[in-house]
Amino acid sequence: MQTLFLATSSDPVRRAFRRLCAELPLMETEKKEADLWLLDGHHPPAITPPASARLLVIGPIPEGLVPALALKTPARPEMLLAALRQWMELATARLAGAWHLDAMRRQLLHPTAAALHLTEKEVLLLQALLAAVPHAISREALLKKVWVYDEEVTSHTVETHIYRLRHKCESATPRPCEILTEAGGYRLAI
Repeated sequence: MQTLFLATSSDPVRRAFRRLCAELPLMETEKKEADLWLLDGHHPPAITPPASARLLVIGPIPEGLVPALALKTPARPEMLLAALRQWMELATARLAGAWHLDAMRRQLLHPTAAALHLTEKEVLLLQALLAAVPHAISREALLKKVWVYDEEVTSHTVETHIYRLRHKCESATPRPCEILTEAGGYRLAI
């Protein structure tokens, strides 16, 4: 079961989220055990999340944070529930063969192969590619979604991370996935 820490000082958000926890396989927990930290972008967090925390941000994204999931306000409970269901599906997504992504542990797992350890950005990149399957996702969309960069920013960070993720996937037997370069960007072949 995935755990959640409500790092927000907003009582309405806290009340709404407690109701949603009853409908999803999430449970409230202490900050040191949490898989997911909830922040309300309109209110300062009750506690500053660690750099390694996976973040759900409702409202504006605080400067310098890269959330695993971000929702614009107002977030009605049914919107929040749907977004969380989708996020949780991507957190444990199936890939080729018996491979699956465990986003909480940052690993690609297979019953007969050694786990592939991923960085936080590789997990976010893989989740963005998974969400777009069977279509390609543009480099600009990846920059915005994974790194929260503006479209005007010139960077080779996407190409570098794609290269590293490809290398990890190609070194595994059997292969968990293949990342294809297309005219419109990148596509995940599963």
